Amino acid sequence: MFRPTSRARRRGRSAAALIATLAALLPALAAVSAAPAAAAEAPLVPLLTGGLLTYRGVADVDYRWEWETPGYVKAFQGAEATAARTAHVDFETAWLVEGRYADAPVVRPIEEIARAWEHRAEIGSGTARRTQQVYDRGRLVATVDASCAWEIALDAEPLSAPLDETGRALQLEPILEREETERGGCGPEEGTFDLFTSFDDPISQLYVLPPEPARASRATTPVDLTRDNPRCDVPNAVTLLCRNSISGAGEIELRCALCVEEIRYEHHVPRGGVEVVGADGTWDGNRVRITAKVTNTTSKPIAAPVRFRDLTHRRDLTGEGPREPIAFAPGQTVEVVFEWDSDGYAWEHGPAEATLDHDIGVVTPYGGAQRQIKVMPKPVVLVHGWNSDAATWAPYPGFLRAQSPRWLSLAARTLDTDPFGTRSVFDNAQALAHEVRGLRERLGADHVDIVAHSMGGLIARAYVHRHVGKGADGRPWVRHLVMLGTPNMGSPCGTLIYAAASGRPTLELSPAYVNGPFNRSVTDRKGVRFSILAGTIVNSTCGVPGPSDLVVQQSSAYWQIADRDWRVIEHTHMTGSRPTFERFVRPRLAVGPGGLGGPGAGAARSDGAPRAAAGAAAAVRAGRKRAGAGASGRARAAAGAAAKGAASAQLLAARRAALAAGRTLRVPLSPGRGAVLRATLIAPADVTSELVAPGGKVLAAVRAGSSAAAQPLRSLAAMAGRGGRLTLRLRGGRRAATVAWTAAVSGSRLRLAATARQARAGAKVAISARFTAAGRAVRGGRLVATVRGAGGRAARVTLRRDRRGGWRGTTRRGVAGAGAGVVVRASAPGAGERIAALVAAPR
Repeated sequence: MFRPTSRARRRGRSAAALIATLAALLPALAAVSAAPAAAAEAPLVPLLTGGLLTYRGVADVDYRWEWETPGYVKAFQGAEATAARTAHVDFETAWLVEGRYADAPVVRPIEEIARAWEHRAEIGSGTARRTQQVYDRGRLVATVDASCAWEIALDAEPLSAPLDETGRALQLEPILEREETERGGCGPEEGTFDLFTSFDDPISQLYVLPPEPARASRATTPVDLTRDNPRCDVPNAVTLLCRNSISGAGEIELRCALCVEEIRYEHHVPRGGVEVVGADGTWDGNRVRITAKVTNTTSKPIAAPVRFRDLTHRRDLTGEGPREPIAFAPGQTVEVVFEWDSDGYAWEHGPAEATLDHDIGVVTPYGGAQRQIKVMPKPVVLVHGWNSDAATWAPYPGFLRAQSPRWLSLAARTLDTDPFGTRSVFDNAQALAHEVRGLRERLGADHVDIVAHSMGGLIARAYVHRHVGKGADGRPWVRHLVMLGTPNMGSPCGTLIYAAASGRPTLELSPAYVNGPFNRSVTDRKGVRFSILAGTIVNSTCGVPGPSDLVVQQSSAYWQIADRDWRVIEHTHMTGSRPTFERFVRPRLAVGPGGLGGPGAGAARSDGAPRAAAGAAAAVRAGRKRAGAGASGRARAAAGAAAKGAASAQLLAARRAALAAGRTLRVPLSPGRGAVLRATLIAPADVTSELVAPGGKVLAAVRAGSSAAAQPLRSLAAMAGRGGRLTLRLRGGRRAATVAWTAAVSGSRLRLAATARQARAGAKVAISARFTAAGRAVRGGRLVATVRGAGGRAARVTLRRDRRGGWRGTTRRGVAGAGAGVVVRASAPGAGERIAALVAAPR
């Protein structure tokens, strides 16, 4: 009489309940996911990736049915019956559900990601009673009064169907296994199955994994178990009363089975060891130790992988950590450690803007957590060049802060590149090492970048070669050296001006020194990336032809550096040019993980030299009026002649003098009739320098306050008239200053050629020279050499004539250092004076 309902019928009746459950569950999870995190304090935010799915509830069942046989049947054989049942049900069932990470597609069937975990079902007061009167041909023949009780064992199995096409829905439906026990005369027809067909629907469960892990350790949604199911149908019977209702409530809960209770950040610091990362965060490139405490909150053992994720970009962090699943005993807490390589993470979104805040997740299939950490860009060390100081970098802090308020810089302040000083490149490299070490230790930054201008690039190269070591990640302390206008093969201006300045920094600017002792000894880049920008504003450098920024030739800057570029820009404008920063410097410093966003190795312009030369020529043509040197046909002819005759130029004067404030210094020069004279000077920007003809006409000038006056070196060229005389006129500025100048003449009949050799560092220096007039040895001449080694101590050597008409001499003692500066002065009665500057270096 009471027929069991099939599983298919139960599913059909469950559809409405499942939809209602889904509608209730999704808003709850969405609300949890949208809960804001207090980013300022970087709290631990739990992530509900998966875990223990529990469905529990309490309900009361009230069933009453009265029926009778229809009259026309009852007259022959029939019955009247009353059935009443009540029950109090308390149930709980759980599954371990394997969730997924924010970007991992679900492709496995459900039976592989969910398994039955724990079940409990109790029938607190389940009773049934049946009263029936049996008639035969209208006569009451019997009365049956029976009662029975039952127990239900609740078990579950997952569906075998895969997830839907969105990969989000996970449906689990338990199967009731009923054990019926006959008591008090109840037969099989009085079984309890129909009593609970109305109760099956809410037991069917639907859990939805959200597109993103919910930010919670627990998510619940209520389930209303109250419903009426008026279904009292018996063949050949008339229902007099039907009441079949359930009242109660339940909930579906998902909580982490492997709960991440703590995420701790520590970074390796330059002083050694590790320190806790504070609220300010860590620095790009620091090796960060991430320690996560993971607890198994269930009563059974679980083995699962623990992954450390970049939740913003949905990828695993770069570094070293556990690769195999970790076994968690019931209730056990395990500390899982991951060494994160943070290199490039400050620029994870590209070079346009730094990415400071990073959401780092520690996730398992059964729970996880995230905690934010700040990653600041690597500090930038700024290294000034020859005849300059830290003030040249004044615009750079603003350039960096425009990209990120936490992008810090340090302009080196302990370097001494005074043209008249005694500090060598290696002395300055030592000072730079001290400043970089102090910066790294003070900030806790394991890595820095360096931007160097002019000779600062040579100082930085020496620092890399001699002092740079490896950080905690095995990479060099300096990740990138970006050079602007660095004379990697020297500058001819250094050779010209050394005869007057005589300082060690000036000597080490010369091609003979840079291409000799320096480039031969400074070879180890330690894995530091090198980049170079050359200026191409003019087509000659102190009389030597070729694209140049006024001080450094393009070919010298490029040297052996693959990542190269050029701009039409003057030497001293490079450190204050925002376009130079944005187009060349920033893309090389703002490099994301794995080199993303930065230029690759060998990013040189293949057409660099021809296009640079064309650009320089155009700039020269466009700027002739501004330069002043092209104001007349004679000046233009002088410029062309200087370029052609640069190789044969001879120094006829080299001096150093004090220039009082507001005073004028006049220096008479005798280059000879029709000779082209080039004056090279070191002078403050408020000093005006002029080449003046005997009649007072200014042939070439660099005015105070002009762009050319701001260069570390300035150069003027003019052609002497019939009298063969010119005057170098210097007008002092507001302060007294030391000025130095050399005057070189092209096409001179009187020539001095000299060489110097040093067998090894610290050895004596041997000098040889030839002093000729129209190709013949000058008689009665006098040649004196001044030799300066490291430290600036000078040794004077008087050269003696040899049998072949040449001149020779050797220092009495060894000269300190590798690469001694030698200035030879030759004079003869009635012939004039010539000067040669050179470098004696060990081979």
